Amino acid sequence: MLTERLLAAPVVLFGVVLFGVALLAFGLLALAPGDAVTALLGPDATPEAIATLRAAYALDAPAPLRFAAWLGQVGQGELGRSITTGRPVLGVVLGALSASGVLAAAALGPALLLALPAGLTAAVWRGRAWRCRWPSPSRWAARPH
Repeated sequence: MLTERLLAAPVVLFGVVLFGVALLAFGLLALAPGDAVTALLGPDATPEAIATLRAAYALDAPAPLRFAAWLGQVGQGELGRSITTGRPVLGVVLGALSASGVLAAAALGPALLLALPAGLTAAVWRGRAWRCRWPSPSRWAARPH
């Protein structure tokens, strides 16, 4: 019983924080100056074209209804289509994440090559003074002149 409560509390807190971040992001986008539809269509757009695009993206609905619909779609993994490219947004995001994953893996290799020997050395010399034999800038700064 105690373990279930200890595990449930972070999960519930994560959900609350995730909802708060989504609400904050949606609210800031709604309060941003300008209009996405007129920016997309340009200044020469007719009122009929603007109304059609607003209806197509449900931008004519009140903000709370748009947020609820958006949250439902995001919960199902449907992030919509990019207005500029027409491609699914989830595919665009996953494509960027794969490049980020390659970069993270490339950084992890050298980090482990340095961290593992340093950690093993610290574990072996734990509790004992270990005098550094290599010159380092911190030793140069501490050396009396």
